[in-house]
Amino acid sequence: MAIYLFETLQLRQRFYPLTRNKNVADLQLGGYELAFWWQHYNEEIIHILTEDYLQTTIPAFMEPGDILVHGASYPGQMRTLLKKYHSDKKGVGFKLKGINVEKTDGIAAVCIKERLSTEAVRTCLFNSTDADIALAALLEGQNITWTIPEGNIYLSTPEQLLKWQGAGIRMSVAAFTDIMEGTTGRESQPLDKSNRITGDHPVIIKEGAIVRMSLLNTESGPICIGKDASVMEGSMLRGPLYLGDRSVIKMGTRIYGPVVTGADCVLGGEIKNVIFHEGSNKGHEGYLGDSIIGAWCNFGAGSGGSNLKNTAGEVRLYDYASQNYRKVGLKFGALVGDYTRTGVGTQLTTGSSIGLCCHLFGQQMPPRLVADFSWGTGHDLDTYQLEKAIQHIGQWRKFKGSTLTDREIRILHHIFGQAR
Repeated sequence: MAIYLFETLQLRQRFYPLTRNKNVADLQLGGYELAFWWQHYNEEIIHILTEDYLQTTIPAFMEPGDILVHGASYPGQMRTLLKKYHSDKKGVGFKLKGINVEKTDGIAAVCIKERLSTEAVRTCLFNSTDADIALAALLEGQNITWTIPEGNIYLSTPEQLLKWQGAGIRMSVAAFTDIMEGTTGRESQPLDKSNRITGDHPVIIKEGAIVRMSLLNTESGPICIGKDASVMEGSMLRGPLYLGDRSVIKMGTRIYGPVVTGADCVLGGEIKNVIFHEGSNKGHEGYLGDSIIGAWCNFGAGSGGSNLKNTAGEVRLYDYASQNYRKVGLKFGALVGDYTRTGVGTQLTTGSSIGLCCHLFGQQMPPRLVADFSWGTGHDLDTYQLEKAIQHIGQWRKFKGSTLTDREIRILHHIFGQAR
């Protein structure tokens, strides 16, 4: 049996610029990608159904007993529902209320009864006016028994992803404890006596990690320090916090959880409620809050952003799915796509959406909405030429022993062609 995680164009667009070059299932949840959690909770093979330029090799057909699942669902809770409503039996599925961008009912999961072409499913998802109607029509001949359970267990907006992180970190700590058989008590590895801890939630220190002369507060949630990571002297950490493998928290950093990083990140200054994907740096003084930062981004010294309007009014964020601004709450900082960098002192305004592969610098604040491959200062933005962008990304990744793959380069060529 295999599990097929599906996404629609509108779902992907809701998470732009974060998903311009990756799947929704590649987004961080508690220190790991959503796809990782599906693999963690299931022994089945996991496939992702996505757009042509991102699609990896998949079987030509889904076989009876294979499960088709909304790719932005919360893996643990969705697995519980699958078992509760017997959706792991052939010909059984369920829908959830308001699962779509339009807040209409849509397919959440279904166990395939008869053989089904994966290309036909992808056609419904990406070449139809309404993906859910088209997918329901495709499945009509399979005589599926549908259930509509109560509950909200799917991810439909970036701000929801931020709200999930505390629970995600707790899930990561629980998973680590399960993997490390016999791990009990507050710490998994010895914590240097120069540190001070307060709170009842656990502190997990993975192999090779170093934490020196810091304050760790777990009253609001656990703290997990990844393999070979480093927390330098004078840092003040308030959980929940997940620091990815080989990542660094620099001296005197103040962190208010939930904060999550992928591997090879560098944190400094004052940070509150932020997700950093792999390889990103916000290593200097300056504030950043209520934001989601893509992979391989860099904030220059003193660079950061606002998460609260001076009027204390509702923040609006650009939504690519509706091609309009929508309200996201009283606090929201920025969405920043992969490979974007800000120069020394550059500040992002409240509710910013900064595209993939941007190079922003200078003291003038950029606009709230910045397109992919933008280069310049303030509102004076030009096109960041593709070959230069790829060269600079390669130079940045080389700092951390990483390189761009041929697939990543092909994806950037595709996106640049669409943008320009």
